[in-house]
Amino acid sequence: MKKITLFFAALLITTMAFGQHKHGNWCITDQITQDLMQNDPDFAQKYQESRNLINETVAAQNKQKKQAITYIIPVVFHVIYNDYRDNISRAQIEDGLRVLNEDFRRMNADTSNTRAIFKGVAADIEVEFRLAKKDPQGNCTDGITRTQSALSINARDNVKGLVSWDNSKYFNIWVVNSINPQGNPGMVLGYAYLPQAGQSGSRDGMVIRHDRVGTIGTSTGEGRTISHESGHYLGLLHPFNGNSCTIGDGVSDTPPVAAANFGCDLTSNSCHNDNPDLPDMIENYMDYADDNCQNIFTLGQKSIMRATLQNSSLRLNLRSTSNLTATGVNSPPPCQPTAIFEAERKVICAGESIDFTDMTEDGDPTIWSWSFPGGSPATSSQPNPTVTYANPGLYDVTLTVGNSAGQDSVTYSKLIYVKGVGSSVHYPNWSESFEGASLPTPDVTVVDGGDGIAFEITPDAASAGSQSLKLNNFTSTVMGEIDEVISPAITTIFTENLSLSFDYAFAARQTSNEDELNVYASLDCGETWILRRFYRGGQLRTGANTTQPYVPAANEWTTQTINFNAYVGPDPLLIKFEFINGGGNNFYLDNINFTGTIGTEEYFSDRLQVFPNPASNRFTIQSEQFELNGSVLTLSDMTGKQILQTTLETNNRSYSVDAAAFGLTPGVYLLTLENEGRIANKKLILE
Repeated sequence: MKKITLFFAALLITTMAFGQHKHGNWCITDQITQDLMQNDPDFAQKYQESRNLINETVAAQNKQKKQAITYIIPVVFHVIYNDYRDNISRAQIEDGLRVLNEDFRRMNADTSNTRAIFKGVAADIEVEFRLAKKDPQGNCTDGITRTQSALSINARDNVKGLVSWDNSKYFNIWVVNSINPQGNPGMVLGYAYLPQAGQSGSRDGMVIRHDRVGTIGTSTGEGRTISHESGHYLGLLHPFNGNSCTIGDGVSDTPPVAAANFGCDLTSNSCHNDNPDLPDMIENYMDYADDNCQNIFTLGQKSIMRATLQNSSLRLNLRSTSNLTATGVNSPPPCQPTAIFEAERKVICAGESIDFTDMTEDGDPTIWSWSFPGGSPATSSQPNPTVTYANPGLYDVTLTVGNSAGQDSVTYSKLIYVKGVGSSVHYPNWSESFEGASLPTPDVTVVDGGDGIAFEITPDAASAGSQSLKLNNFTSTVMGEIDEVISPAITTIFTENLSLSFDYAFAARQTSNEDELNVYASLDCGETWILRRFYRGGQLRTGANTTQPYVPAANEWTTQTINFNAYVGPDPLLIKFEFINGGGNNFYLDNINFTGTIGTEEYFSDRLQVFPNPASNRFTIQSEQFELNGSVLTLSDMTGKQILQTTLETNNRSYSVDAAAFGLTPGVYLLTLENEGRIANKKLILE
């Protein structure tokens, strides 16, 4: 589009009404600018002055000899999280910066996707974004702050009152759970304020959803939202600005666009008033095409962004040498690290492994010292070790990190819950009345969602006995908080009539509360979970709404029963009760009973015969499908412990076993025969 004159500046804003796009609001920069025009008498004049400054600087640039100078912008990410799920990692933030810098320097891997007609205007903006290394007080930082607040949900500028650094020195980016569309259709991914003289820190900067930062962690895209919003921050408008072929973004080398493009339609050409008549540049970061379709800023857009960084009334101070020194971007100080780490899983079965990941913040560690009581290895100096736990139990994990500035250590107590596989106590029955003294135990696992409030045993109420399990949901202020109770590993092989029953009680504060109870099953020791039953909203409630801490009366308990016959098999079964905070009151759980009977179901029994069965002292194995000679015979008890393994030597189709000779005692065994990759299982009962 041709350069916009100041005469059209007011028209520009009044035509920024963005909520009409049928696909939704990916970005609301237009809307917030229009709102300011309507509500702030001085804003229109300040906006016009700022656009004038940019246009004048662009004109001056065009008359000067070009110099390849890369501008550096100090960045701080303020992670405003509701709970642990949107408290994104440093690694994800750094990945977001990687995408941003690659896009601005035209080092992105998909530059080859730029269509030939636009390659001639593709630009390296020569602007880089780096995490600040000093905070406003001159203290060490990694350019990340973290604040837990319910304001993270449906956020707007209100989160900026929680934490904000001097906007003349730092590019503030607030990372939130979700953004309030305020009556506009669709999901808002982010927004940023356009540069303006005297811009208030309470307005300036970017707000972005956590799942639009980078390409790892919670991200659901290719990370291009941050590139789009950074374009706004440095003065770029949408190419479809004004939803008109005659207004546009004021950039000469971006073709006019009548409306935002979605998807990746390479045939789109919504305006024909340009000469030559070019298709819509859907690959431009400032349009709304899919992340994997975007790949270009233009030379004209470069001029605007660099002009913004050359104006002392706008963003010049950000990239000044003195500011880069003050924010630690130049000559960053050595910062003592703060030890943080994550475990891939917290609940496993004996014999399984867990990957641990160093998530240290503030300083970059050069040494790592891990301690894994009960694990193998028991110690490690690797940044991200893998540890195997052979025995059931609850285990602590300690990480110490250090560099030249110092060291820090953190211990997460009872972090790893290792379930005993096939414990005979839980074959196939398990019950829990919570009459014991305390939790957690190696059998029953409680997992706190992150607010410090977890399930605990209470004498306040019970459906049977004198105690139950209580979640103090009345005190929790974190909407969406997830707390869990996980059963021991239960053996179900050769069983039938499996059933789970439990009692619970719950009341809401008000009818609009949306708390949830979900019951899951897992056959791979908690790596994946299958939803078996859910109770939500009014369906969950057993007592009347109350604004006082809820304690159930005797008649306010309900008993629920779930069939588990689909989970009979050789793999251990875990059951999980998951409660999600929807603003309601306290939740109570009691009298859990998982029951079943040892049945006659066997696996691949048609390949193998064992007789007599039950046997008293001697039994015979016979198979027409297996070559018994050279086959491996294995006997395991119902705890999963291997009792006998031997290679058969016989020229017959049958083989006789003397139970007493092998030291076999009365009980139920799993007999396995394996030969050349073929396996058959049979239940054996010795009397």
